[in-house]
Amino acid sequence: MATINKTQLIKQIAAATGLTQREVAAVVETLVDTIVSAVAKGDVVSIHKLGRFVRRELKPRKVRVPRTDRVVEVRGFVPRFRPAKQFKEAVK
Repeated sequence: MATINKTQLIKQIAAATGLTQREVAAVVETLVDTIVSAVAKGDVVSIHKLGRFVRRELKPRKVRVPRTDRVVEVRGFVPRFRPAKQFKEAVK
């Protein structure tokens, strides 16, 4: 099993589209930045045949602050990805 990093992905897209690697890199960076900022705001990003990126709220939990021994409630959010049906079937 091979791992494809961002540089290799950019090279493959550039070869497939005929665009320069610099142009593809700009598009990939913009795509990632847009998805991250949208999900951080609470928006859902849905890309057909790929999946949905969403922000999920974690259950509140109580933690102890070691310095003061106070117990505080902590809430948080995590990003989640739900693959599309076509993506799941392609991976099977």
